[in-house]
Amino acid sequence: MTLLTSMTGYGRAENKLAKGVVVVEMKSVNHRYGEVAMRFARPFMSLEEEIRHFVIEKISRGRVEIFLHLSESLLHRSRRVYVDEGVLEVALGLLKRVSKEASVDFDPPSTGDLLAISGLFVTDEAFSLQDDLVEVILLTARQSLEALVAMRRKEGERLHSYLWERLLSMRHLTQQLMGRTKISMEQYRHQLTKRVKQTIAVTSEEENRIAFEVALVAERIAVDEELMRLTSHIQQFDALLQANEEPVGRKMDFLLQEMHREINTTGAKCTDSVMTELVLQAKHVLEQMREQVQNIE
Repeated sequence: MTLLTSMTGYGRAENKLAKGVVVVEMKSVNHRYGEVAMRFARPFMSLEEEIRHFVIEKISRGRVEIFLHLSESLLHRSRRVYVDEGVLEVALGLLKRVSKEASVDFDPPSTGDLLAISGLFVTDEAFSLQDDLVEVILLTARQSLEALVAMRRKEGERLHSYLWERLLSMRHLTQQLMGRTKISMEQYRHQLTKRVKQTIAVTSEEENRIAFEVALVAERIAVDEELMRLTSHIQQFDALLQANEEPVGRKMDFLLQEMHREINTTGAKCTDSVMTELVLQAKHVLEQMREQVQNIE
């Protein structure tokens, strides 16, 4: 049996250290392709590539967002303040030029004057990551990924049961349509023949000719081929539910599009109210299935 995997899920892991706590959260949503998005602060950007690598090994479709939270006490932070010599040189040069052009001697700039110069004093903040903290972050990320994958698979089990039930309904409706087709065609031939005879006088020699023409017209609304293809698509979908392969979401979505195409053609051709009702029910079931298949990896 195929182990369906949902594209939506959530995982969280937490590890405590002597100086604080490391928490990694992951959530995934539907996406046509596989995408990993991380919102890490600058000190941890160096870890993103490694985390992205082991995430895409486990998840092939869906957008995964990863969040890292940890206590500030775990960071080794250093700050320094220095003078931007380039800004100072420009400022003093301007002062000398104005003094020379105005023939005015200015007092040397005071500390307050220097502080007023924008960008003269620069504050630089640096973070350093200890090796043990890096290891804990990566471990927590893997644990969060395991929780996310487990939730996606659990949701996949629910989707499998749901799709299996709807596929049984679809198979039953198709069988009813196939059984009704012969009755509907006979009724249509009878009604068409009756209308022709009511419209024009028909001699006994023309009876066979009319029967032949009616058969040709009735053939245009036959849905045997559509229902045969629909049955084939149902069998293929059943095989995907039974096979031990993944991911299968795209294949299932394609088959449902083809089923929808065949059932639409059947609905456009049928002239029988019973068949029309069966087609409407089948469309409803297919819409339910397709809505859920959009969530399968």
